[in-house]
Amino acid sequence: MLVYWNRGVWTEGEEWRWVLDPQKTFEDPTYISHAHSDHAGSRKKEVLATEITAALLGRERVSPPAGVKLLNAGHIPGSSMVLLEDGADVLYTGDFKTEDDVLLKGAEPVEADILVVESTFGLPSFRFPRREEIYHRIERWIREGGKKALIGYKVGKAQELVALLNQLGIEPMVSPDIEEVNRKMVELGVKLAWGGDRDVVVASPRYMEALRLSGFDVRVASGWAREFPLSGHADFPHLLEFVEAVNPKRVYTVHGFSREFAAFLRKKGYDAVPLSTFPPIYS
Repeated sequence: MLVYWNRGVWTEGEEWRWVLDPQKTFEDPTYISHAHSDHAGSRKKEVLATEITAALLGRERVSPPAGVKLLNAGHIPGSSMVLLEDGADVLYTGDFKTEDDVLLKGAEPVEADILVVESTFGLPSFRFPRREEIYHRIERWIREGGKKALIGYKVGKAQELVALLNQLGIEPMVSPDIEEVNRKMVELGVKLAWGGDRDVVVASPRYMEALRLSGFDVRVASGWAREFPLSGHADFPHLLEFVEAVNPKRVYTVHGFSREFAAFLRKKGYDAVPLSTFPPIYS
């Protein structure tokens, strides 16, 4: 089994080749883990992906062939990991988290010979509070009253925030770009309700300043935020737990702090090398 980097993660078995989350369009069979632009750079019409991911990207979905399994990644609705079985099994995580949220179950590890793991938060300093604690922080802030605006990426984070507010009995206003994504997800079975409360807004980052000027108390929900560090990625302890559970013979790290995480894994006795390094865009 051959694994290498060329504007995406390439895997080659004895009789097949796949490019995973490529940054450009290749003619080879293509897998896309989720509908964030830093993982969906390919414009290929037919892709291996979940139904939600293919619909959000406007692509035609091909069914997994024999020896290829899509597994829940827990990152955003429709996100998946892929397991390629061909003598030496390869597990590619894409972006993932192992903690449950209001919309998604967390990713579960499976044993594989080769693990290609994202390392967006691959430094020991990245340790998030429990998600339930962050949810309670958001609830307390909302219950204070006044005009509140939560900022999150339009695909994934925004839907988690809307679903959380729905649990609190609130149907928030949303920015137009988020409403467009919400409608597509609702058509595919994701339960979301919005538009009934004008004092609570969920918006994408482009609307942040306009909301501040309109008198809203604006807070960001992101793994990089201090008040509401709500990330769609595994933090460092969860990354390490995942690697240990997969029990791979070799680990390739990609995205974020890939060099640092690979170096840490080598100290733990793993055969680990960074496959690529470029800064994360989504959290």
